[in-house]
Amino acid sequence: VLHQFVRAVRHSVPGQPYQGHDWGRTLYSVLIRPAQLPRGSRLIIVPHQELTALPFEALENRTGEYLLTEHPVVYQYSALFMEDSARQPPDLKKSLAVAPFDATTFAAYVTLPASAREVR
Repeated sequence: VLHQFVRAVRHSVPGQPYQGHDWGRTLYSVLIRPAQLPRGSRLIIVPHQELTALPFEALENRTGEYLLTEHPVVYQYSALFMEDSARQPPDLKKSLAVAPFDATTFAAYVTLPASAREVR
């Protein structure tokens, strides 16, 4: 189910019917529902192995509501993941770094003065 869901999300095409609803609901019922989290509580996810590919925000509850509409989602990565990243640094030519640093364009965001420098 996990791999089918991830594939459905990754291969979704704008204008075409999304195929991941059933798998997203199944994964929600197995991974999220048992925790019985109060609506609005922050969900901190530390993914491991195959779960690093899972977009938790796209999981759906019984009524089809995405997890992201119920909980703010934050990812923290395990020490093992960080260790693996240190051995093989990311290819920065294939990376995209995004941060709101222009308060005139993104007035709703907090200005992060050092973000432009960090992205470079």
